[in-house]
This record gives sequence, structure tokens and C-alpha cells, in this order.
Amino acid sequence: MMDMRRLGSLVGGSSSESSKLEAFEGAWRDVWTSQTDYLLSMIGYAVGLGNIWRFPYLTYKNGGGAFLVPYVAMLAFTGMPVFFLECSLGQFSSLGPVLVWKAVPILQGVGVTMVFVSAFVALYYNCIIGYILYYFIASFQYPLPWSGCFESWGADESCNNELKGILMTYFLI
Repeated sequence: MMDMRRLGSLVGGSSSESSKLEAFEGAWRDVWTSQTDYLLSMIGYAVGLGNIWRFPYLTYKNGGGAFLVPYVAMLAFTGMPVFFLECSLGQFSSLGPVLVWKAVPILQGVGVTMVFVSAFVALYYNCIIGYILYYFIASFQYPLPWSGCFESWGADESCNNELKGILMTYFLI
């Protein structure tokens, strides 16, 4: 593993910035215990909720097999190289997303943007998971809270309980 002064010079810093980097980073960073550990971490990083949940829907909505051709082309020529660049820079320098981009001064904003996008996605996915947990727990009630028309929900005369009642009777028998 490299020492921290070498890392400070890699990211374009002077010796004073190198000492700041040492103070910021503290001691050595952890390393992967095995290649399998690294591989599983990268799969977990690359495959998220959107890949499993939304991809089939987007494929169907945008033309099925015809959508897969530009998708695979963009994945091969843009997505995978950028993913490889990000992982390579992170593994080589053992720095976080903000500090690693000091190696290329014109792209220093990329690291900050990556942090903001990650924070936004974390908030977005936590909201989705919150809704999933709420409706999962609410689905254990009988009758289901959304099975009828309730005035507290603002239901009016256009709300139809008869069809829902027939469906509930059919599926519960």
C-alpha cells in the first residue's frame, strides 16, 4: 500500500496540502480482504433497486428489443468505461470521490457532484422503501385499508364499493 505523502502528490497537492491530506485521512485506509469481497461489493454497487424493478418496465415502454440495442451500445461505450474509471481511480488512490478528482483539476467538481447525487439517490430510495414498508405492514390488516371508500379520504358518490366487494369475495373464497 502507498504511504499518504505519495497519495498527496498524486492528487496534485503540495507538501502542505499533503500534510492536510494526512490529517484528513488519518491512518491507513482499509483494504479488501479478498477478491471475492471486492467483486461482491462492486456487484452491490452496480446492481440496485432500479436495475431490478424499473428495467423491465422501461424496456417494455420504450420498444422492447429495439430499446435494448441502444441501451447495450451506451452501456458498452459509456457506462462500463466510466464505471471502470471510477473504480480504478478509487482503488488506485484509496481516496474518496471528492479528493480523487484533484488529479485532474478541471474535473474537481465531478467528485462533489457524485456526493450530491449519491445523497439525493439515498433520500429517494429511502422514501420508496418507507412506502414499501408502510403498505407491507398495512396489508396484514383485515379488511385492507384501501379496500373500501371512506369519507375521511374524501370519497364521494363516484366511489364504487360494489366491484371491490365482488372481487374481495371472489379472491377470499
